[in-house]
Amino acid sequence: MSKKWLIQIIAFDTNVVDLTEKSRDPVDLLYGFQLGGGTEINKSVAYCEQFIETPIKSLVFHALPVPHRNSHSCSRQH
Repeated sequence: MSKKWLIQIIAFDTNVVDLTEKSRDPVDLLYGFQLGGGTEINKSVAYCEQFIETPIKSLVFHALPVPHRNSHSCSRQH
């Protein structure tokens, strides 16, 4: 018996954007949209709740960007 996975890909800033249709093309998924300027985590979680039928069999993965280091912060002062 094979298992069927339901995968939804959601991105958010001040808006929630469903990117599930772009998941067939990884390049379009990664580079086909631009978000920024806010973090409405509660709004995005509320949006995702509609896809969770069995919480114990569900996984929500929240990825955050890695802060950029200032190139001068790593340089030594002599």
